[in-house]
Amino acid sequence: MIRVVEASGWRGPIGIIHERGNMDAAEGIKRNLEGLEWIQKELRQPGSGGPKPQEHVPGAKVQPKPASSVNPPKG
Repeated sequence: MIRVVEASGWRGPIGIIHERGNMDAAEGIKRNLEGLEWIQKELRQPGSGGPKPQEHVPGAKVQPKPASSVNPPKG
């Protein structure tokens, strides 16, 4: 859908909504905006958006990263 909006030449505002009842609306909109920013970068230059934002899944346990990947040794 974002491709269609960009290809149309539209330069005005677009609406971002939050319809999930399992997450605070402010947090949901924040995540949606982060995802939109990522999509825009990826459409302009594939790979430029960095890691794909992760979708929040209610009840899913987030696996912590190993300490070595969080702060790799400098040198």
